Amino acid sequence: MRSSYEAVDECDVLAMDTFQATSWKFRQSEWEPYKYLYEPLKIEQGAIADPLYFDFATFVQTATVGRAIPKSTSVFEERVGAEGTPRIVRRDESLRDNDALPEAIAERCGKKIYERLVNGFDRGEDFQVEYFPGAPKPVSRDARGTQRLDEAIGGMRAIAEVFVDNGYALRISVDNDLRASNRPENADVSRRVRVRVNGPATLWGARELINRGIVTTNEFLGFTLTAYLAESGISSAYTERVTDTEIDMSFSLSL
Repeated sequence: MRSSYEAVDECDVLAMDTFQATSWKFRQSEWEPYKYLYEPLKIEQGAIADPLYFDFATFVQTATVGRAIPKSTSVFEERVGAEGTPRIVRRDESLRDNDALPEAIAERCGKKIYERLVNGFDRGEDFQVEYFPGAPKPVSRDARGTQRLDEAIGGMRAIAEVFVDNGYALRISVDNDLRASNRPENADVSRRVRVRVNGPATLWGARELINRGIVTTNEFLGFTLTAYLAESGISSAYTERVTDTEIDMSFSLSL
């Protein structure tokens, strides 16, 4: 969630004081209906380690941004600091088109998550840093063709395992997608990979974002895998299908 928040801030979608106020109001309006979905289970508001609350909180954050993008302006006033000092913010020229914002947010968010998996996450609590054993470094640029792609797929599996170990999903499989086999002439420079995320902690939110027609997504694993592949010098794109039990992603990898 911190990585997502920072990505939104970097992309200058809207004033962050406005974002905070808007997301708080939206969270309050959505909380009671969401809580009733899981009765008699009790969900503690603010308990971000609880997958049920995490699902709700990430939905609120993502939906707030998605609802703001269509009316976002590239120049706005933002209040910062304890005193609420005003300042003028001008969005980077490359992001003046609001249609570019969802992809830019996803890219920045994924890069931040991946960097924190590899280098550790500063929790900001008594200078504690949380580390994630098993998070892979980028594939060496010296590896070529089939070797680099095969190593990258192994790294995708390692990232998936880190996500599962930290409670993001019940199970994640990463396999060559036999539904879309490579043409023989391209077998050494491309791959299709299927990533199936069973019981993800963002499942309700992912479905709700789609149902409400919100263009931003909360597919943090997809963001992170994309960042890892980019750091490994591999181009990628993916599509996703959300069901009642899983998120099914189809990745295209190429050199």
